[in-house]
Amino acid sequence: MASDAWVFVCVSILAAREEGEGPVKDDVREKGLAEREAVRCRHEAMAGIWGFKKAPVSEKGFQAGEAVQSRGRILLKAVLTLVGGLVVVFAIVVVIIFARELIEDREQAAYLARHEASLVQEEARRLLAEYAEIAFLDSFPPSVRIALQGVPLYARTPQGYYTDLRAHESTWIRYLPVQESTVLRFDFAAEGFLPLSRQVAYYDWFPVRKGDITLQRIFRSIVLTPDTSPRLPYCEEEACEWTVFREIMFREQYGQMAQGILFEPSEKIGGLANALKVHPSLAAIAGVDLTQPIGQGLAEREGLGAEARNLLRYLTDHPFALYGQMTITTDTPGTRVFFLGEPLMAFRSSGAMSQVRVEPGEPFVFSTYGQGHPIVITDKLSLRLEAPDAPGYVTEILPHQWRCEPVEEEAAKGLFVPKFAQVEGGQDLQHYLCRYAIQIDVNFEAIREADQKSKAPADDASDSGSSDLGAGPSHRPVSS
Repeated sequence: MASDAWVFVCVSILAAREEGEGPVKDDVREKGLAEREAVRCRHEAMAGIWGFKKAPVSEKGFQAGEAVQSRGRILLKAVLTLVGGLVVVFAIVVVIIFARELIEDREQAAYLARHEASLVQEEARRLLAEYAEIAFLDSFPPSVRIALQGVPLYARTPQGYYTDLRAHESTWIRYLPVQESTVLRFDFAAEGFLPLSRQVAYYDWFPVRKGDITLQRIFRSIVLTPDTSPRLPYCEEEACEWTVFREIMFREQYGQMAQGILFEPSEKIGGLANALKVHPSLAAIAGVDLTQPIGQGLAEREGLGAEARNLLRYLTDHPFALYGQMTITTDTPGTRVFFLGEPLMAFRSSGAMSQVRVEPGEPFVFSTYGQGHPIVITDKLSLRLEAPDAPGYVTEILPHQWRCEPVEEEAAKGLFVPKFAQVEGGQDLQHYLCRYAIQIDVNFEAIREADQKSKAPADDASDSGSSDLGAGPSHRPVSS
């Protein structure tokens, strides 16, 4: 067989080599060569046995295979090195990105913390309350009434009473708590003038250093705009020039003229009829029926009480004086009324007289005092109210503070026109067409609060030299 022949050839070649070679120079080398040849021969023998026609691998071929394998290993190593480098670069990039995000997160957290702290500081600054003072040194018309945020203010007099805060020659309001968001609205009102409001924001104040007071604002003059609308709603042409403001300005002049003239009997009767028709409350007190003609001798009728008789006599002697009606309201039960320094008395159902006491929700209205004396609006009038457990309230009622309610057109047509009212050929002074009224609203709860705050210690409450101290409902002492 072919395989046996290949084995025989290999053995013969080995034997011949052993016989033909000289002495062994290097046993180790010879042994290695012998083993290599044996492996090759066995390989060839096995290939012959299995029928493979493959030439035996030569020494040069074997070395070429090793070179190819070495190049493959080098290429694989290079690829692995490149991949490893890319992995390292990717890892470094990932680390850098993560570190950058971490730094940005820390910076953002630090920024947010600083921003939050600044917001807290800003909020604390906005909520910080400072004390302010404001002055109203003059007003037109005089004694304009002042309200804060729509709530009337009160001032304390040297006698310990409280009165409406008005703009006099020097009116100061002190210890107003002010924050950055505070906007104070001061309202000014006077009869015959349009209402006025002034707003004072935080940045409208001027810095000062006066004890606890750090802000200040001064209004040199408060000037209200006159109401030039016609006084009579049913006027025509020249009669419309008798405006609300004109009536206010000439009111006292009319009252002085009416008292300084000697009237004829017919004028006195006409003036008496005017007073009773314009003021039905006076007619009711006098017991006069307005549906019947009004003539002489009313005050001498039989059966009249002292109050009615005195009232008719006064109206007859002062036929064209300006008479008014007063309404008093209060928030405290049992409020006692004093008028012109004397207790205001009223008849009870039993016929006895007692001092007037006003109850909440029950306005007290009166047009006479004493023994039938009518209220003349051009006289010097004063009112005092005293409530339990509260300082008293006082006020002076000036002629220009009364409100003129025009007489209805039908009633006006039947009124007597006095000669002295016809100035410069026209009816310029038409005050006999007014039904005068005034309302006094007193909030003793606000007065109690004002009194408590005025007693609170203040470092700088009396440095203005003013004699009046008081307080409004939302601040500490004021002065006027």
